[in-house]
Amino acid sequence: DYLDKFAINKAESAEDAKRVLETQNIVYLPLSAFAPQAETMIGWKNRYGLRTPINTVVRALNPGQATVGIRGSFHPGFQQLHAEVEHEIGQTAHAVVSFKGQSGESEYNPKVSQTVWLSQTSGVTSHYWTEQMLSE
Repeated sequence: DYLDKFAINKAESAEDAKRVLETQNIVYLPLSAFAPQAETMIGWKNRYGLRTPINTVVRALNPGQATVGIRGSFHPGFQQLHAEVEHEIGQTAHAVVSFKGQSGESEYNPKVSQTVWLSQTSGVTSHYWTEQMLSE
């Protein structure tokens, strides 16, 4: 279990997560603990054979009011879209970094160049990271 390996506590509720964050600065809050219906809807992938829009919605949830968020998406153009949506809906109290993830997950691949999008109070900006920049 990776949580144990990295000494990260698993919260049972949003309130529990808040309490743990005050002393640990990191906590894992499973979707089932704060949005069980969303977890059920994510399971629809198994029923229908494809991801539904709920996957995108869940990525934007911020129950802990974190000041930085990370969004990985597979499809071209979605990285910019995710950053712009955060700004348009007024989620400007935190910064969101959006990039092309591995299979749509928030896993950055340093072996490829890509544009990283940043949404923050001042607006949405893009930053092109080359493969060489990351290896230096």
